[in-house]
Amino acid sequence: MEKIITAKIRNEAPLAEIEQIASKFSPTLRLEVREAFLAEDEGDYEKAEGLCCRILDEDNSNPEVRMLLGRCYFSQGKMDVAGQVFFDLVQDYPKEELPHLFLGMVHHTTGNFHDAVKEFELVYPLQTYHPFYFTSYGDALQQIGKKKQSREIFYEEVAAYEATGFIPSPQMLDGAYQNLLYLDIALGNQQYSEDLESYYHFLDLVEMTEEMQDYLAGNIVYFRSLMRNKGYRPLFLEFIKHIKEKNYLTEENCSEILESAFVSWELYGCHEDSRVDAIAETYLYTSYERRYMKKDSVTPEECDRIMVLAYTYEWYICQYYPKHQKEMNYIKNTYPYSYKNCRRFLEKVQNDAEKTAGEILEQLHYYVKNTEKAEFERSMYSAYEKASKDKKEPAYIYDGVETYKRIQPKVGRNDPCPCGSGKKYKKCCGK
Repeated sequence: MEKIITAKIRNEAPLAEIEQIASKFSPTLRLEVREAFLAEDEGDYEKAEGLCCRILDEDNSNPEVRMLLGRCYFSQGKMDVAGQVFFDLVQDYPKEELPHLFLGMVHHTTGNFHDAVKEFELVYPLQTYHPFYFTSYGDALQQIGKKKQSREIFYEEVAAYEATGFIPSPQMLDGAYQNLLYLDIALGNQQYSEDLESYYHFLDLVEMTEEMQDYLAGNIVYFRSLMRNKGYRPLFLEFIKHIKEKNYLTEENCSEILESAFVSWELYGCHEDSRVDAIAETYLYTSYERRYMKKDSVTPEECDRIMVLAYTYEWYICQYYPKHQKEMNYIKNTYPYSYKNCRRFLEKVQNDAEKTAGEILEQLHYYVKNTEKAEFERSMYSAYEKASKDKKEPAYIYDGVETYKRIQPKVGRNDPCPCGSGKKYKKCCGK
């Protein structure tokens, strides 16, 4: 079966319809009418907008040109004027689908989800399929908490594809699948497996361009948040294994997200594994957090916190490893992705734990320059003795995009520094 690289979205009128619309105007305007619709077809919305304005200055009665002007505003992100155009059309033609549909899309884009739902409801079910109607309607429903109804609307987009094989936009359909699968899990409706098979079929059809890989990687991050639901974890593992086996993600940043998903999955299992001590688990997590931290998306203070914790637990592992080699070998065999993430460092510890501890201490001391090194080292040993007695008490945190595990509470400015110096964080590593 041939790959589908792109699929044209046809909001625009075919040539025969353009000629029919143009014939309603005076001969002097017909050429501009044709040019306006063709400019939209070519994606030149600014040109099409200008032509529409000139046409409507002379004859503002034609609804097709008014719709075209509204679409041009919409495509350029000019939502205020687009909304006004579509609102006027709704008043003039209340029984027509398209003005309601586009007004609903404007409301959805601007975050007026209740108003969007009202407009979409007025034309449901559609007489004629239109791209982005179901996805916009489904998302608006989800935003106002109507998950069950939202799931049914997203499914209609998928069902249209399954019935016809038509893909108006690979990215749009991928988004429909993302929401459909998420809602299957959230609702516990027993339809996840069937919908996942449909998604796999879709992924086999589309060309994995860089953009599509970004979308798929984004889905992995999105679905990872569902691992708060323990029952979903084996399903998530099945999903990422399938993605890896199909080798969909070849772009470096996307394949890295896939690798991080395996580590994230393992960390949930690691937490519940009685054979993995709290220190070892926390070390694996802090290494994961540092490895996959996006420095451009965290504050300098948060970045320092992550680095301090990672170095602190690396130093702890230097003390811990020699007496717990059996446990570390167990981690290596049971949690291979997590171990791979730390392999080089653990090999250094295995070869010379004392030397490696000294190197880590130097790196950690950078954050506490105002403390004598000998005093700092003593405080680290004291902190390690305390940490070695800790039990597993992780907190699960949702940050608005994904769920992750924070083994220790976030360090406040006035809290004791996690490096063990005994000073407040703001006067130590948080300076």
